[in-house]
Amino acid sequence: MSRRTMSFRGKHLERRAGEQKRGGLNLVSLMDIFTILVFFLLVNSSAVEVLPAPRAMQLPESQTEERAREVPVIMITRERVLLQNGSRTTDIMSLQDAASQDGNLIPGLQAQLEQDVPLVSVEIDNQTKRTRGEINIMADKGTPFSTLKRIMATATEARFSTVSLAVLQRQPSREGS
Repeated sequence: MSRRTMSFRGKHLERRAGEQKRGGLNLVSLMDIFTILVFFLLVNSSAVEVLPAPRAMQLPESQTEERAREVPVIMITRERVLLQNGSRTTDIMSLQDAASQDGNLIPGLQAQLEQDVPLVSVEIDNQTKRTRGEINIMADKGTPFSTLKRIMATATEARFSTVSLAVLQRQPSREGS
């Protein structure tokens, strides 16, 4: 059959067969897609800061805009009170022992905080003060408030200038939808 009498479909099939012989896969488009994907992943991975959440803990939810900074963390699981400072985690005491102690402070926790976190000089209201800086408290949702309050008071007594409570960020509810 001559080329002139060939149908449109026949011409199309012949053209496609010629492209396949030359290697018709266009790598430029594929590389563009992967470049965009890598760029997207790099941008979004650096914007997220995650505190480690042990499996033995369920955090409460809250609506907050501030992100957590890398500071020492008091972790209160359903059974234990732990201190994480950098890559080091110290088991301080059982939650039952912390709850059963008399007074507003927990001496064992205070001693560990003072030992593990050094004092630094900070300027507050045009005055230089010595403080341990910031600390986050990451507590299980079921932790009794009285125990949580005593742990916060102990951190304040150990001269931490800022005590924050870690929570899961809840998505704002949309009313009317």
